[in-house]
Order: sequence, then C-alpha cells, then structure tokens
Amino acid sequence: MKTRFLAAALCLTVVSLAAPRPAPARIPGNGPKLRGALVAQTERLDLYIGKGSFSQAQVADRAAKLERVLRAAEDYFGTTLKHRVSIGFYRVPPKKGVRGMAYTAERRVELYYRAGEDMGRATTIAMHELGHHLEAQRYGEQAQRRADTILHEGMATWIASIRWLDQCGASSWRERAQQLRASGVPLKLRTAERYGADNAYELWASFVDFLARRYGWDALDKLYASGSGRALGSANYRGVLGKSLDELADEWRDWVNG
Repeated sequence: MKTRFLAAALCLTVVSLAAPRPAPARIPGNGPKLRGALVAQTERLDLYIGKGSFSQAQVADRAAKLERVLRAAEDYFGTTLKHRVSIGFYRVPPKKGVRGMAYTAERRVELYYRAGEDMGRATTIAMHELGHHLEAQRYGEQAQRRADTILHEGMATWIASIRWLDQCGASSWRERAQQLRASGVPLKLRTAERYGADNAYELWASFVDFLARRYGWDALDKLYASGSGRALGSANYRGVLGKSLDELADEWRDWVNG
C-alpha cells in the first residue's frame, strides 16, 4: 500500500525531540533491499541512499535520530512497529512536489531530496511516512488500504506532531488550524487540498486531534477502521459517532474558533 506526501511549505525551524526512552530490542535480519547503497542500520530501520540526494555520511549520521523519531511516534500513537522498515533517500520523486512515499505492504519508505536540502525537513517527512507504517501496524493492512484520506493522512500527520507543530510554531493542532484560518485557508475538510497538500494534512490532523479529544480513541479507532475507500468522507461517521462528517466538521470548526 503506498501513500504520498506533498510538502511545499513546511516551516524550517529546527526541532529537538524530548528525551527518548531506552532503545528497543533490535529486530533481527534486514529490511527490504532498496536501490542504492545501504549506509546504516538501527534497531528497526535500514537506510539507503541513491545518487544526487544527501551524502552517505549525512544519512549515516542521521540514523540514530531517525530511530528516535520512530520511538517518539510510537510513544505518541501508542503503537509499536513489529518489523524492520527500509528507508531510501533519492533525488527524483515519482511526481513533482512529492517528498515522501510510504509503501506499507512492502515495508519501505522513500524520501525525495536533493543534495544540500534541509535534512531536518526530511526527518519530519520520515516521521510522517513511518506514521503510515504505524497505522498499518495498528489497524491492519486491509483497513489502512481502504481508510478515508481525511483520517489516513490526518492521522499520519498527527503522529508526527512532535516535530511538525514545532516546525510551524504552534503548540497544538487547534492553534495550527487557527493559524491557517488567519492566513486565509478556510476550515473546510472536503476541499482543503485546494489550498495545498501540506495545509490539507494539517487541517485533517487538527480534525483527528479534535475527534480524539471529543470522542476518545476507542471511537476514533473504530472510525478509522470503518473506511470504505480513499474518498474523502468514506468512513462511517454516522454509524460510529452518530453524526455525519459535515456535522462533525461543524463541531470541529466551533472547537477551533472557540
């Protein structure tokens, strides 16, 4: 199952993660072999580099931090990765503007950055893409394959909160939605992508945060698993939460504006 991430305008503030918990036990063996050179391995990650992206030394130096990013995402989401994932850094994306792809069924991630670009931004995108792998771990590959895009991309962005919110200068997803509203981005879930993929992902993450706070994680887990396809609004909102997506969106806007 592959998912994409388009990141055109993430803020560039450098982020420091909270003190990590002790390293988990190493998952034995190797992750899937990717094109390019294998330059480092951590407890759960194999890191590859292709031509024209970051240097091998940069990626090798970043290995321990990427493992800490994964642990931070696990702690935030309450789900632990059970298999090795290979991450490849490449110069040319499959489509203009794409920065990352998560191939969850194949247990791999690809990131698309040229030499000299910001490794900090790439690390945040890696956290988002690893979030998709954690979604597959928590809900199962089939449930993730049919997940509503609002929840699918919103959840992965929410999982990356620790870095993402810091990079945008916000203390919460409610505040981030307020910032977007103030910048002229409407608080509309179904048409959010008209204002840029990164803005859409942030609005959807805010919606996920609202649902978790208002209705609880048990309900949110059921809602995610109820998706019937990638179409926006495919989850069974009324069957799980007793309200339509539009009614819930109104509640979310009231929460953001309150």
